[in-house]
Amino acid sequence: MSAQRLPTSISRKTVKLCELCGALNIETNKECWTCRWSGSFSRNPQTISLAWQRLTAQYEEVRIEHVTGRLTQPLGDFGAARPAPGARKLIQAAAAWWQGFLDARDLRMAQRRARLRSGTPSPPDQLGV
Repeated sequence: MSAQRLPTSISRKTVKLCELCGALNIETNKECWTCRWSGSFSRNPQTISLAWQRLTAQYEEVRIEHVTGRLTQPLGDFGAARPAPGARKLIQAAAAWWQGFLDARDLRMAQRRARLRSGTPSPPDQLGV
């Protein structure tokens, strides 16, 4: 799949409105970025203007992210994409937590297997069985 090049600026003339969910889409989208509708799109200037005003009221401006669903990467030195701050630490913390969870599960299972192999009877339950 080739990467589609995003325009640098958008206007009311370069968008269309999804007739299924009402989301604004850039003119080059073949399907709606929110609901994946690939049917007909409204190009009525009045309804596009209303949707544009709704986004302006919510976000103060309409940006490319609002009509494509793709976030633009913040650029660092020499035009290289900069990773989001703290994202790496968050991912590492989540991975460490998950690994600890799996290790604790494996330890509990090993203890249960050892107890079953040793032949010690389990304590009776409330019914005395």
